[in-house]
Amino acid sequence: MRLLHTLLFEIGLQLVLLPAIALYLGISLMQAFSLNMAIALFYLAYTFLFNIAYDSIFPAGGVAAKSSPTVTAE
Repeated sequence: MRLLHTLLFEIGLQLVLLPAIALYLGISLMQAFSLNMAIALFYLAYTFLFNIAYDSIFPAGGVAAKSSPTVTAE
């Protein structure tokens, strides 16, 4: 469901913004689409690699999670 929501959001965003981007830059809709896809693919790869690096440096359930103090109510 999250993937479907993400895809529909991106498609809607493209439909709304592509004409404005093309008009602002003075290029065709196809050029604006290819430019936008190039940027989106770059950030897709960047985000994927960033998350892999972050997870390897700060693993879930690592030392920080185990050494956090617990508060007890008296």
